[in-house]
Amino acid sequence: MHVFIEAGVRRLRHRESLLVFEMGFGTGLNALLTLIEAERSRITVSYEAVELFPLKPEDALQSNFPIKLGGWQTEYETMHRSKWNTRQQISDRFSLLKHETDLITAKFPSGIDLVYFDAFDPEAQPQLWAPAVFQKLHEAMSVGGLLVTYSSKGIVKNALREAGFKVERLPGPPGKRHMVRATKCSHAE
Repeated sequence: MHVFIEAGVRRLRHRESLLVFEMGFGTGLNALLTLIEAERSRITVSYEAVELFPLKPEDALQSNFPIKLGGWQTEYETMHRSKWNTRQQISDRFSLLKHETDLITAKFPSGIDLVYFDAFDPEAQPQLWAPAVFQKLHEAMSVGGLLVTYSSKGIVKNALREAGFKVERLPGPPGKRHMVRATKCSHAE
């Protein structure tokens, strides 16, 4: 909630629609939180995610996220049972396209408004945190678009700056001192 919704979606809720791109679909928790926020804020969200090693639907559905979040079981199940590489309308305000691929070779949609960079630690997967990856994302993003991530390591902030982002270090979620939000600015800024 803190990293992706508070520092991401809620910063852009003045827009009528958002194209959200997530690195790492995983359990689908970020997608579910975004769907809930879209419904509450009355924003239309096109959500795309890349995942090289998808969880089996039956494993992901073992989580109790929908119960903890006050419902949303049908939408959560639809997210996990939907086909990969095919857009699925999950609710009136939320559609999902899951790409079964890796971030390095993925084709990014153009006009991304918000990136959830939820990759493993830069030390565990340094290739995902390289300036070239952030440059590719920067090129695919809309002006004013945001990239949010848990990682606030110096190499991450430097790679984002090298790719052209304006970088902010923000207070992190509980248990983490800092996080990063990066903004794609216009060339004049």
